Amino acid sequence: MFGYSDKISLSVINALDKDGNIIDFQLSFPILEDFEIPDNILQVSIFEMRQDIGYQGFNSFKIFIGTCSSIDEMYEAGILDKTVIRENLHIKRLDKKICYFDNEKGNHVIYTTVDNGDIVVKNRDEMKSVLINISNEFACIKSSIARIKKMGE
Repeated sequence: MFGYSDKISLSVINALDKDGNIIDFQLSFPILEDFEIPDNILQVSIFEMRQDIGYQGFNSFKIFIGTCSSIDEMYEAGILDKTVIRENLHIKRLDKKICYFDNEKGNHVIYTTVDNGDIVVKNRDEMKSVLINISNEFACIKSSIARIKKMGE
């Protein structure tokens, strides 16, 4: 992080809609201008790219729109009978955190599992707010690192 040839960048990639299709939405942090969240967005990945000796990147975490719960909690709430699990989604434990949205038929569609570090928001406005907060924090980190590097000059 403090090497002279290093570079770290964060980006929003792999935006998906309710059908699991990739949609055209990307951002690079820090965000320098206003942006709009697409109406049909359901999730995004935050991608961290590191350039130290070579390029290395990975998905740091994801942001989902919906409700966070578990199969156990949905059963206890009596809403499991109105639930649909997206095809190819493997839920290994009943207490595993999942994210779902309500479709036009009134069913709860479970579309992903939620890992540690992932963020679940209620709507696009909350997603935009979270992305702006991430951008602001990332800008602070980059600025702090630049100030620390200048101390050694």
